[in-house]
Amino acid sequence: MKRRWKLLIAFALVASACIGGCVVLSWDAPPPADGDLVPVRSEVPAEENGFRWFDGVQLPEDPEDAEDPGEPSREDWSPEAARQAVERGRDLLERFDRSLEAPRFQVPPIQSLEDPVEYLAVIGHCARLAQWRATLRFEAGEEREAIDMVVKVVALGHRLEGAEGDLITVDHGIAVKSIGADLLRHLVQRTRLPDEDVLRALGALESLGAHEKGLAYAFKLEYQLHSGLIAALGAGELRILDPSILDAQSKAQMPFIGRVAFKPNATRHAAAAYFRALVHYRAPWRDSPAPIGPGGPVPELEISGWPTPNAVGKCLNAVRLPTIGHGLVSVGKSRLDLAAPAVLFALRRHARDAGSLPAALDELVPRYLPRVPLDPFDAKPLKWSREKRSIWSVGPDRTDKGGCAGDDQYARGCDDPTYELEP
Repeated sequence: MKRRWKLLIAFALVASACIGGCVVLSWDAPPPADGDLVPVRSEVPAEENGFRWFDGVQLPEDPEDAEDPGEPSREDWSPEAARQAVERGRDLLERFDRSLEAPRFQVPPIQSLEDPVEYLAVIGHCARLAQWRATLRFEAGEEREAIDMVVKVVALGHRLEGAEGDLITVDHGIAVKSIGADLLRHLVQRTRLPDEDVLRALGALESLGAHEKGLAYAFKLEYQLHSGLIAALGAGELRILDPSILDAQSKAQMPFIGRVAFKPNATRHAAAAYFRALVHYRAPWRDSPAPIGPGGPVPELEISGWPTPNAVGKCLNAVRLPTIGHGLVSVGKSRLDLAAPAVLFALRRHARDAGSLPAALDELVPRYLPRVPLDPFDAKPLKWSREKRSIWSVGPDRTDKGGCAGDDQYARGCDDPTYELEP
């Protein structure tokens, strides 16, 4: 009799432990308090919104025999092809100019990952047309007007960054700014304008740097889109495994396995912490220098051991979130693109006045530069080599490879953002 009771008690303890373990493994956290990650959209009247000039516009198709004008700073630049492209794109260029006259710029609301954003390609094409138009004006001797046009390209990119869109919208804004900054870097080294005219244009870039509000809005919107993906996966609207390949016993076990392998609320908790880190991340273009790179926020990813609660959720965060966080790297590179024209122009002025290039960028301060720009990736001054005639950043990996100037840069695996002083 005592043996039977002992067996019953042992069985009850084992059963309780199993049930308790199942409860613990399948337990999910309460929903996160993420009200601070809800993007607040501005009210912009249609008549004040510069985006209306691009709304519904289709990207035109070029003739089959149309030649690509190429890059104005390279040997493949074709002025005749550029003239033809600018003539074909007169309507788009007018829309480009009119959009900058409006006081605001806001893209349509984005509510899902499938929302169409064809207008981004149209705006990017407009930036290219404006780049070619400005180069043609410069070559025709209208240097002041050309440089002002290039600053407008950067201004459109800045507006697109702050247009209350997702991270793709911000990335396109950064790309448009880079189109303008690349040409400006080329033109300020060739211009014959008085220094004050060039400095006026370069000064305009100071207000067109990283659009912090636009970037914060985009990260919050990406969190909402990511939360929607988590909800759809939790509701079974998205499947990562085809049920038809399972036998009857496996299908019966799937609800419990699913609760162990994927915990929507726990996944959102980890994602919320990551996105808060992105929204509040301190970088050199803000008040408190902190470099971009491996020290940035990273998602939780602990899949070792068995059983691993919320393995699916952790994998989902680990796959998607670093890609979104890479937006900080794009912003850092954009900051370099905007800083380079002023530094290169300062170097040319120093060489003109002193008869030689400086040994260090500190020699440009304060006569030619108020300060040496910080590298966004290590929070230290930009690098400069008089022998290589180049300034460079250490890049996202924070490893100084000596700049990427020269024909051997690809053989060396060099990826340092580098800007060369033209002969």
